[in-house]
Amino acid sequence: MNATAQGKIKFWALRKSRPGSNIVPGTPSVDDLQLPAKYEGQLRQAQIASGKTGLILGATRQTVDWCRSRNLRITLMDFSKPCAEIIRSAHPDWEGLRIIIDDWLSTAESDGSFCWAAGDGVVAALGSGRDAARFFQQLHRLLLPGSLAILRSFVRPFPTPSGTEILNRLKSGEIRSFSAFRIQFAHSFQRSFMDGVPTRDIYEAIVETGILDNNPEKRFSWTADQLAALDYWMIEGVRFCYPTLAELSELARPYLEEIDIGYGNYEAAALFPTIIYKNR
Repeated sequence: MNATAQGKIKFWALRKSRPGSNIVPGTPSVDDLQLPAKYEGQLRQAQIASGKTGLILGATRQTVDWCRSRNLRITLMDFSKPCAEIIRSAHPDWEGLRIIIDDWLSTAESDGSFCWAAGDGVVAALGSGRDAARFFQQLHRLLLPGSLAILRSFVRPFPTPSGTEILNRLKSGEIRSFSAFRIQFAHSFQRSFMDGVPTRDIYEAIVETGILDNNPEKRFSWTADQLAALDYWMIEGVRFCYPTLAELSELARPYLEEIDIGYGNYEAAALFPTIIYKNR
């Protein structure tokens, strides 16, 4: 296992205790789940017709909880066993939950194994645009033809504001939440979607701005738990990548047809679109 893979596993092992809630940027909210709810009947019908399960990409608790509340059968695939165990412990009696510890890009699951798919922040977590291109090809292979894929993605605006611009918007009060600042500041440090950006570089740049000095909890109404979440970004080997909406569409187009898009109702929601795709 290479250093990058080891870093990712360490990062996601820590993710199980990551602070946050389901009403801030970075985690799916009730609003984000309204669009999937629109297609709930099609997901259920696909399972009945095919006898297969849906595929959940990554151990996102809100997505899994939503599937159970709708009585949808799922297979969860995540490369972090600790994170998968958190999901299992939350649903110990759910017979409709299957868990696979595997890599989305190299899984040996056979073609057409699943009748729909859903994921949250999958492209960003891959760490590079090259892996994102492979991901869409792999998702196309794993799904039955015509299957739906529901993916909430983290995108950056174009043109992308500089770090100085984001910092000034924070100080002026235009940016309010910690999560909205953190992700937009990260966008500013990504030089290439193909290469992504190391989270350690982002962390060090935030420290260098000095905004963590002089009681940021009081100045910006950030919580101690939110600030502690930055510790995860110091783990070596972890990268995120943020496409523009146009770049995301270009990557998916050869394999998936985009049929719908929706947004939540919170600060910076435009940076977190939920897109419904149909497998070609």
